[in-house]
Amino acid sequence: MKTNRISKIFILCLFAIFNANAYSAITVTLTKYNSDVPDNVCNSSTYKYIATVSGVTGSYTLTFNPTNGTVESTSVSGSSTTATIKWTASTGADGNKGLVKADLLVGTTHYYSDQITVTIKSIKHLTATIAVGLPPSPWNLSPCESGSVNLEAGNMFVPGTGDVFPEKVNSFAWQVPSGWTVNGQASTGSNWIITSQNVTVTYPKSNISGSIKVKASYLTICGDYQESKESTAVTVNRNVSFAITADKSTVLCGDTEPVTFSVSPALPCALYYWNNSQTPTTSNSYQVTPDGHSNITATVNIVYGTSSTTLTKTLQYQLFPNGVTPKIAGSTSLCYGTYSYSVSDLRPGYSVTWTLSPKLQQVNIIGNTITVSFVSSGSASIKANISTACGNYPVTIQQDVWIGKPTINPQTPLAYYDGSTYNNLCNLTSTSININASGTSNVEWSWVTGSPININWYQSGNNLNFYFYGVGQTAVYRVSGSNGCGTTSYDFGFKSIDCGGGGGCGAAYTVSPNPASAKVIIVPNIPAPCVVENTLAKAQSGSVTIYDQQGTMKKKKSYAYNTESEIDVSDLKNGTYVMQIYDGNETVKKTIIVKH
Repeated sequence: MKTNRISKIFILCLFAIFNANAYSAITVTLTKYNSDVPDNVCNSSTYKYIATVSGVTGSYTLTFNPTNGTVESTSVSGSSTTATIKWTASTGADGNKGLVKADLLVGTTHYYSDQITVTIKSIKHLTATIAVGLPPSPWNLSPCESGSVNLEAGNMFVPGTGDVFPEKVNSFAWQVPSGWTVNGQASTGSNWIITSQNVTVTYPKSNISGSIKVKASYLTICGDYQESKESTAVTVNRNVSFAITADKSTVLCGDTEPVTFSVSPALPCALYYWNNSQTPTTSNSYQVTPDGHSNITATVNIVYGTSSTTLTKTLQYQLFPNGVTPKIAGSTSLCYGTYSYSVSDLRPGYSVTWTLSPKLQQVNIIGNTITVSFVSSGSASIKANISTACGNYPVTIQQDVWIGKPTINPQTPLAYYDGSTYNNLCNLTSTSININASGTSNVEWSWVTGSPININWYQSGNNLNFYFYGVGQTAVYRVSGSNGCGTTSYDFGFKSIDCGGGGGCGAAYTVSPNPASAKVIIVPNIPAPCVVENTLAKAQSGSVTIYDQQGTMKKKKSYAYNTESEIDVSDLKNGTYVMQIYDGNETVKKTIIVKH
């Protein structure tokens, strides 16, 4: 017994030792290869780093994942792997930050080492600025101006070169518009001029636009040449948008006063070639004298710097101010006496002759005013023939007038209503009475009398529209038109007759279902205009009665005119019955079938 117990204890101890070895912690550590590996590295430099794996008894995969760096080579020695990494700065926001860590893959599980961080001595990620003398953007600089401006780039230091006295960048590249100079060096507009942090930029008289930019351009302490990112560009605008104007908007008939054309803006360094002249002038204005009967045009070719532009402006010749033909002033409605008509605001040298239609006669003419009287009523016209001082054919304008009260006539001849005379119309037909009116813009229809009083009618423009729904119905309407001389009105009577289309307000009903087993629904179908007329006349109670084939009454209930109703037939035997509907005035019979 004692021997067996000792054996069991021994086995348990071996099992514990095996488990401890099998489940020991898996780690990967990353260290510098030696103490010579710095924290601040030069751009494009290479250094070694060692990753050591522990706690793994089987196979595994080890990789290095540098940021702003590449793995040049690796070598394995036992549980250690040495990686040679080349650090390369980028232009990103953290382009000078180098990061690396080891990635250990055992099966499907990743184990990561701590991260090693280095600072790359680089200015690629930095953005240059213009700190002093920065002009506004856009800088609208006249092509006639020349001068200079002192600019200074903002301070820039190389990261990783010390906290107290870091390496300062003292070489910058400048780009300016073509023809400008930076510290005496000429620009082509696209080249970069490498010089100092503080510069004097000179600009000549020129129309060439461009931009001003700066970037650091520097040979670092590591011996490599680097450039920062460019500053925000200052746009230089030396283009000019010219416009040509005149001190008049039009040239009127007879005008001979000189018109002044001007170009804006006025450039003191520009040359102006007016109206195809071969001799330039420095004046931005020019006068043209009209001939009094045609358009005038001014053309100018503006030359400034190496640019030129041509502008043209034409003033249209017109007979009347603003191109608006005058009108005849005077009344359009003539009632009695005399009336005066005139044409005003005519230019010197213009004259007017008058032409009257036969219903008018001349009383006198004074200047451009004519006084007339009339000899009969109706429509008439007055014409003014305007002769200009420019020899143009006469311009004729016309004023239409109306003499006396309005005239109102139906397009189709109708008899006037004298108390008993009606114009016959077919029943159940929509009627439109069309009116021709002269001497008024206000025609009104009104209802006078009729039977029944609820005839539907309406006015559309000058026209009357109505509808008779029963034979023998009548209606009298009055049409009126007014102007300053008075009112004209007529009454027309109408009566409906049967032209073969029937009509009236007889009741019609629909009964359903038919056959029926439980109830029958009664739905009236009475023309809408009849309802108002008949409601009062048939206010007394009606009834619905059902009879069998022998004439025996089987069902009866009260019924109100023009209402939907229902009657119970569930207790009737199968068979054919007669339904009698009485609305208080007339009776309608329907055949129904009861089928259970």
